[in-house]
This record gives sequence, C-alpha cells and structure tokens, in this order.
Amino acid sequence: MDLTIKGLVRTGVTRTMEALAEFSEDHDLYTVNGRAAPFSEITRGGGVWNAISAAGTPLVVIPTTLCIFELYNNSVDRVMEVLDLYLFHLLGTAALHNQSIWAEVTGRKAAPSLASSIVIGSQSGKLPYTATAETDVVPGAGTTVVTAGWRPFGTPGSGVVSTALPGEAFSVPVDGKLLVPPKCSLALTCVDALATASSVQVGASWAFRKMTMD
Repeated sequence: MDLTIKGLVRTGVTRTMEALAEFSEDHDLYTVNGRAAPFSEITRGGGVWNAISAAGTPLVVIPTTLCIFELYNNSVDRVMEVLDLYLFHLLGTAALHNQSIWAEVTGRKAAPSLASSIVIGSQSGKLPYTATAETDVVPGAGTTVVTAGWRPFGTPGSGVVSTALPGEAFSVPVDGKLLVPPKCSLALTCVDALATASSVQVGASWAFRKMTMD
C-alpha cells in the first residue's frame, strides 16, 4: 500500500490548501525542529565530526593566500556542510589581543600536504581517528590557497589582555553557510593585531551530505 504524507498549508483562516511533504536527497523530512535542536538527528546518526589545528600564527591583515588550517573534502559525491568554527588562543603576551576567525571555501584543487597527527573526532560517541591522505577529510597546516572569498565569522570581541598562558576560546555557529564540494577545501585563519606575539588553534565541525552542487 502506497502512503502519501500531506499537510494543510496555512492560508489565513480557512487553511484549505493541501501540500505534499518534501524530503532532502538524504530522505530527511523538511519540518520544524519541535523539541530537537538543529542538527540533532544527523549527530545522533553519527554524522558530525570535528578537528582542530596545531598552533599557528595569526595574521595582522585580511587574509589572502595563507591559511592556518585547511580541511580538504576528499570524498567523491558528498558535500561538507560546516556547522561551527572555533578558535583557542593558545599563547599571547601581556597586551591587548582581539582575534577574529576568517574562513573561505576554495575551488577544486589537489589535496594539501597532510598535517601530521590531526585527530578527527566524533560528536556522537564514534571512535576518533587520525587523518591520512586517504580519509574523507585531509587536513593541512600552514598551507597556501587561492583567495576565493574570505570573510570573518562571529561578532567582534571586547579584546583581552593575555599573558603567556592559555587565553580565551570561542566558537561561532555557521549552520551550513559554508558548503565544501568534493575536492575543495575549507580554509581557516585568524587575524590579531598582535599576531607576532600570539598563537592560536582553529577548527571546525561538519557533516557530510549526499547532494549535488552547481
């Protein structure tokens, strides 16, 4: 027996228009979240992962071709949907620091040189694994990329006076505003007016979606 899911479209007082339910390429039902938070279902299914870079030096100007961390989509037919970006101020000096996260999606390119010892972690209890040149995501550190539309994410901070101890850490929700097609990369960096006296780690969380992109 075939089953069709229909609903009534809100059309003022009468609500007489019927509509069929719609699904994504992954057969996800497009609906309101109800009591669940965004991305909870894909996290529950084990589809959300994250990684953070080794220490890198921020820039003092808007980024061009140098990035601290690169996450290459090594899949063939899946898009990396970026959920969050985050930054940890690892080391600073007793002066005012104000970090901002910058990100872009590169065009199709070759995989970067593998950054050693980068662990890809699960956000739903799956075992983490160390990235290789053959894993779904190939991380690169301190790589050169083509400028393809850098932009900052998050809101300006008030700035902090740091010492030679770990400073602040923060994350920024992206919620799918960055989509990385197969054989492209998510490039991440940081801007800090006192870059030469600072070091940071940057990272991201993501989920894979089976979808096509123009």
